[in-house]
Amino acid sequence: MNSPPLILVHGAWHDSRCWALIAEILGDAGAEIHRPDLPGHGKNILPLNRITLECYTKHLELLLESLAVPAIVVAHSMSGIAVTQLASRKPHLIAGIIYISAYLPLPGESLFDLMALNREDGEATLVEHALRMSTDKRSCTVEHESIIPLFYNECPDELARQSAAMFSPQATLPLSSRTKYQSENLVSIPSSYICCTQDRVLPLQHQRHMIKRFGCKTLLQIEADHSPFYCVPELLSKMLLATVSQADS
Repeated sequence: MNSPPLILVHGAWHDSRCWALIAEILGDAGAEIHRPDLPGHGKNILPLNRITLECYTKHLELLLESLAVPAIVVAHSMSGIAVTQLASRKPHLIAGIIYISAYLPLPGESLFDLMALNREDGEATLVEHALRMSTDKRSCTVEHESIIPLFYNECPDELARQSAAMFSPQATLPLSSRTKYQSENLVSIPSSYICCTQDRVLPLQHQRHMIKRFGCKTLLQIEADHSPFYCVPELLSKMLLATVSQADS
């Protein structure tokens, strides 16, 4: 392939391992793949009480600056916050963004703000009900019994259990930090959003609500839960390759 590199960015409570199936398929198709661990995730060890949204943004910026050409960034879930902020600040480093069931902030909004925005009749969302904060409020996780029903409800049982076992604590400051960016800087960047119809973390109506406010140039839909890289890796890979081909043409 003569296409831009693909940067696969994981969401909250996950790390780069969640992209293993996708990376293998895309790599076999000739794509250049990068799977960073955000600070505090996977092998990128950092105390959770020191991690901020700026840490995420800077880490991704350094990766993009190390590449020879602008890359297409794939943002899943929470990472939509950091990727959007970075794209506005460094648009020359990004050839396109593909959001997968991701949070889409307007300037000055945090992920927690978007959770509140998505509440219906004042009721907390399912993932909010399942959130468990640490004593110092600097990290959070999801109650164990809710992980599979929320995140992996369409995955094969064994894969869901394996994935739940890799669930790890999440720093809360990146979730509560409000974005600082200029939305006009995003206009020139091709953007796509892949909606996941069976998502229980970020239900389809919430995804559509954010898309309507934020705007994306291409809208796609996939029959999947919040983790399509596990439940439909082949289909998701085809969608990513098709989107990259269109952006490259």
